Amino acid sequence: MSISHPTAENLAEASSPEEYFRIPDEAPREVNTSVLNALLVRARSVVLLLEGDGADLKMGFSIRHEDVMNALWCVDGLIEQAEAVLHHPSAERIEELEGNAAKEAEVKK
Repeated sequence: MSISHPTAENLAEASSPEEYFRIPDEAPREVNTSVLNALLVRARSVVLLLEGDGADLKMGFSIRHEDVMNALWCVDGLIEQAEAVLHHPSAERIEELEGNAAKEAEVKK
């Protein structure tokens, strides 16, 4: 599902917040790259925070277990969004066009 403008119908169809917020199909590929970079930076930040807090394996985390689980859920959601960006129609369309151009170049040789 690709949702460009949030509506009540879209929310009802989404099984997670990550499905609700998507890049519109007609967005240029540069948007995908920028969004993917932002998602990776956010995921890395959460992981670094968890690593810093839980670095002492004998002491464990100083933050509540619920907060650790919410942080992991956040990273999982960011990864899900990044995977959606990688499979976004504009990214696939660019790969298809690049593949077609390479085939045409081979035929001309």
